[in-house]
Amino acid sequence: VGSRFGGDEFSAFVPNASRERAHELGERMRKAVVDAPIAGPTATVNPSISIGLAVWPDDGDAAEQVTRQADEALYRAKAAGRNCVCE
Repeated sequence: VGSRFGGDEFSAFVPNASRERAHELGERMRKAVVDAPIAGPTATVNPSISIGLAVWPDDGDAAEQVTRQADEALYRAKAAGRNCVCE
């Protein structure tokens, strides 16, 4: 399940996924974006995504806590050079 979180940020929820499985899915999503350049009439865009990962209940027992942890992980991914999955 996914939704727009704000601006250029989106949330994806994967029920009953372990941290390992969630990281694997995040990496598959990241690779799918990188592997799909967008060709226009005058230029090709090579998009990438940065993913912040948090897992309930390990990263918090309330939705707000888990969301905050995922947001902090997203900023770590951006600080690490972008185009990666961080926890």
